[in-house]
Amino acid sequence: MFQFFESIRLEKDGFQLLEYHQRRVTETCAKYYPGKKPWELHRILVPVPRVEGRTKCRLVYDGEAYQIFYEPYRMREIERVIIVEKEINYPYKFLERKELEEYTQKVGPKDMVVFSREGMITDSVFSNVVFFDGKEWVTPSTYLLNGVKRQYYLDQGMIREEKIHVRDLVRFSYVGFMNAMVDIGELVVPMTNVEVCYGLENL
Repeated sequence: MFQFFESIRLEKDGFQLLEYHQRRVTETCAKYYPGKKPWELHRILVPVPRVEGRTKCRLVYDGEAYQIFYEPYRMREIERVIIVEKEINYPYKFLERKELEEYTQKVGPKDMVVFSREGMITDSVFSNVVFFDGKEWVTPSTYLLNGVKRQYYLDQGMIREEKIHVRDLVRFSYVGFMNAMVDIGELVVPMTNVEVCYGLENL
């Protein structure tokens, strides 16, 4: 049974941030399949299909086999953000996401859950988060999973990271979402639409 996955962005000019995805696949294989050679993405993601727009390449894998799926990417709409205090551990791109996904069933289709741990902001259900203070974008250093787009933006100096407590949110005007498929600034919600909740039972 497959245990891990990667969502890789494919555009007309090819795969995006493939070296970052490769780094994560290599780290995952070293942790869970020691002694096994990690999958080499530039070898298994062939032939590269022609696409007309943003496309999600979904790679599911374990130490023995993999499968690849393609689908057009559709940006979700988010109108409200709900911050929930929850101790969640998600250091690798596990295919099993039950603990995360149970929260999506408790909120509306245009709501997004963002988690905090001991008051420190971590990640949303589907992405890393970033906050705008009027001058720059800041991402929590207390993330759950270091996403490829998050690391890319840090490497490029386009964002910075720091610890962000729930009480610090008054400093910011917007919260944004970023992952392999979504660029910074594409999916943004004003902080006036952010609510703090204290448990699943209160959703």
